[in-house]
Amino acid sequence: MSLDEYIYGKFAKYLKRNRKNSAEIAARIVHLDDIRQKLIIVSRAITGCAIEIFIAEREGGYKNNNFFLPESMSLFSTRQQNLWYYLYRVIYLSIQKELGLNSTEEGSTLEESRVNAAENSSTVLKKLFEDFPTTKEWHGSFYQQIQTNTAKDKAPDFTWLYGKWMKDDTESTPEKKLRHIPDSTFKKETIQPKTILKANAVEEVTVMEVDKKQQEDYVLNHYFEKVDTADEFNGVWRDFDGEDQLEDHQDALDELNMRFTVRVDDPVHSVYEAEFTENTTISESAEVDSKGYHVIYDEWDHAKRKYKEGFCKLYPLIYHKKDVAYYKNTIKDNATILNNLRKMLANVNNKMQQLPRQTQGESFDIDAATDMLVDIHTKRTPTEKIYNTKRKRDKDISLLLLLDISLSSDGYAAGERVIDVEKQTSILFGEILNEYNIDFSVNCFYSKTRNFSNYV
Repeated sequence: MSLDEYIYGKFAKYLKRNRKNSAEIAARIVHLDDIRQKLIIVSRAITGCAIEIFIAEREGGYKNNNFFLPESMSLFSTRQQNLWYYLYRVIYLSIQKELGLNSTEEGSTLEESRVNAAENSSTVLKKLFEDFPTTKEWHGSFYQQIQTNTAKDKAPDFTWLYGKWMKDDTESTPEKKLRHIPDSTFKKETIQPKTILKANAVEEVTVMEVDKKQQEDYVLNHYFEKVDTADEFNGVWRDFDGEDQLEDHQDALDELNMRFTVRVDDPVHSVYEAEFTENTTISESAEVDSKGYHVIYDEWDHAKRKYKEGFCKLYPLIYHKKDVAYYKNTIKDNATILNNLRKMLANVNNKMQQLPRQTQGESFDIDAATDMLVDIHTKRTPTEKIYNTKRKRDKDISLLLLLDISLSSDGYAAGERVIDVEKQTSILFGEILNEYNIDFSVNCFYSKTRNFSNYV
């Protein structure tokens, strides 16, 4: 650990010690972990759904079947009132979920989410007080204490009572599901994490796609700048070095929001885990089913001079998604290349084809003439088809373009991403072949070991 990292760690620990609760707060504080299971039972009884409760970043809200509540509560004067607060919020969120009041727009700011929750709180409170009359007294008490405890020059913060709106997540679409799964995913890991630490509360998890090109460029800059930092993700990719330095950087990590994640195949040496996770379910990660339809192929072992039975598993897949805009843009952006290809194929298509064994033609067919002389000497009726001629005729051709779309195709060559070049090439080539009515097909393959070879 460098000197600046050591100094920062000491300074962070000093600030933590000074933020410890006073004796007065400790007497009335209620922690969510202590009552979580009871609140889950209440929420499931009211909603009839499999509700899970997680720690919120601040005031919380709900999304899908997940309720987010503050990690602890000491805002009100007694411990009993703080307990009632948690019960009030669970019932409030249950009613809000029943009414379907939540965000429907992407990219809403935190302030907009809080405003929406406050503006629609009267609708929720009306039904809340009708179904659960006791909550009216609780709400009045909480409302009054928040007003009383707020400084005169500041507006009361009622977000603790009404929370914020959060966006329900839709189910993962097939094209976003993780498909490249090795056998080791379903087996016991050989490398066990040495360090496991709890992360700060997180309400949203976004799965990012690793930009390997930017990651490679950053590694060079990072090396020459001689900077070691712990930053929140802002679109700049770092390399994954695989070092177990998690505990050394624990103090810096406490200030980060672990909202963005990536899926990689690299071995895990340490774990910084958040309580709430989404977009990482087992059903999504284990998309390739070993029991699904597949074709088993034998592999030839040249050393033993025999086949290895059932050595490879090939999973046929059908891809239904269409991106017409991408197709049109590719044709438009590569119009010059398309015209050059059209001229090249026209020359091949218009080329005269030599046909052997014809009754008339420009030259003799040597093979046919030889057969005729043999027939004469053996006293058999000779054939008259001893000429070659050139004619233009339709080509009897059927083509298959087989593209490699494995992880290696995510790399770069000559400044272009390989997978993008493959897609554009297949589009241009297919456009030309279609013009000349040539039968063609574009298939792809990728694999993770011999047990998970996929043919698309």
